[in-house]
Amino acid sequence: MRFSILAATLGYGLSMTAVGGTPADPVMRPPVEQLPPPLLHAKEDLHALVARRDMDALLARVRPETKLDFGGGEGPDGFQSAWNSDQESRQRLWSTLEGILALPGVARDFDHGAEYCAPYVFLHRLAR
Repeated sequence: MRFSILAATLGYGLSMTAVGGTPADPVMRPPVEQLPPPLLHAKEDLHALVARRDMDALLARVRPETKLDFGGGEGPDGFQSAWNSDQESRQRLWSTLEGILALPGVARDFDHGAEYCAPYVFLHRLAR
């Protein structure tokens, strides 16, 4: 009961911050996800892959330049050691991906093509 009251109070406070007379924090008010058809299709495929827990299909999509963390981990080998070393790490992977895919992302166009970043908070500039 205490948790539900705390959650309701926190939710009310956050919603008032977002809609009240003060500037809303972009992290608390997620963007509406507007993806071009190819990115939308790719995200739908990733949702299905995660739902199936298809590690082989996921590994096939990890490219050498895929960044895995802020410490230099990248590519298929880095992915294997971080997320596919044992059952516990694989379960964390699926839970993490489900959480990320539940949030909207942001698509941007670059000279080299389109890029999709999820969750969206990694592309927002925070007020200082």
